[in-house]
Amino acid sequence: MHIDSGNMILFKKAQELQVVKTPETLTDRELTRALRDAIIAEEGAIKQYETVVDAANNDDVKKVLQSIADEEKVHVGELQKLLDRLLSDEKDFLEKGSEEVEKDLGENDSETENGQNNAQE
Repeated sequence: MHIDSGNMILFKKAQELQVVKTPETLTDRELTRALRDAIIAEEGAIKQYETVVDAANNDDVKKVLQSIADEEKVHVGELQKLLDRLLSDEKDFLEKGSEEVEKDLGENDSETENGQNNAQE
């Protein structure tokens, strides 16, 4: 049973009647939060599936769950692309973060080499 009464929709589900409010239009900021929440949920699903894959000893289960985890990774990419389109500066922030990691790793590699050189001397 489905009854649309203006702003409210009633659904008959099994023997339970649920009242669901029609969602209001999201602002861009709310939509951004919703997309970020969706990315977090997808990442959580990836972690869950891959944890089971790592612990399972059944090759069929491992294969199917890894495939599902890989699908979730595609979803992350799709959601990120939507964020990129919605937020003009999103790519700039991601690139800045990437550059900071490269800079940090470059400095750490030099420090590691110097540390190893000093230890050998």
